[in-house]
Amino acid sequence: MVNIAKHFLFLNLVFFTSLVSQAEIQILVSNNLNLSPSQKNKLEISFAKIQSSKISYVLKNDIQIIITDKFNVEGFTKNNIITLHIDSLNEQNALNSLLTHEIIHLHHIKNRPNEPAWVQEGLAQLGEKIVTGFWNHNIKLALQFPEEKYDKATHINNKTYNFELIHGARNGHAVLFFAYIYRLCGKNDFFNFMMNSKSQKTGKQLINIYLTKYNSKKSYCLNYQSLTQHFQKALKSPSYSSEENYIIEGL
Repeated sequence: MVNIAKHFLFLNLVFFTSLVSQAEIQILVSNNLNLSPSQKNKLEISFAKIQSSKISYVLKNDIQIIITDKFNVEGFTKNNIITLHIDSLNEQNALNSLLTHEIIHLHHIKNRPNEPAWVQEGLAQLGEKIVTGFWNHNIKLALQFPEEKYDKATHINNKTYNFELIHGARNGHAVLFFAYIYRLCGKNDFFNFMMNSKSQKTGKQLINIYLTKYNSKKSYCLNYQSLTQHFQKALKSPSYSSEENYIIEGL
């Protein structure tokens, strides 16, 4: 932390402490920047929204956030630190989604560091919906690139490969898949299990463990294989004739 202190000004936003139980939240702001009162207020509102949600447990651990203008992305989580671009603090709904997404990553990675990326992204994007009521924009990319899959390996073979679009599409397929399971097979029970399970199994095997534990008589919640078959059918030929035949209402 000594090196960070040379480049970041510690800003003590004490009003967060009372919102998040025993957790302490530290905001480190790059020393060439100043947070406006409006930006501070938006951060406070975002934390309060997460705290009042069904997944408020993601705030149980201490959180350190760096505010900077040094990166070309809105935010990311690495080494147990969340980094946000200062411009991401200007629009409330977008900040709510972004902060929710990154705090879910922070909690999930601490609990389950070996989960594959598609599980991490699927849960973080689903969490956005649970907390904010808004779907991640990657869903649109998933529909634009239906040939992509949430667990498809990334191979960049030529200059025409657009990593941002394809990666976003795969993340979109991940949240569609997790939204399907969430709606049909246990809702918050599913989300909480995937976030907090002590099992050494990961990815598809962990989902299969959950479905066995859920013990549903519905054919589409029996196991991972049955679930994916119903999901693919609903994705390719959606119908509202029964609940398992569509992913998201209105999609």
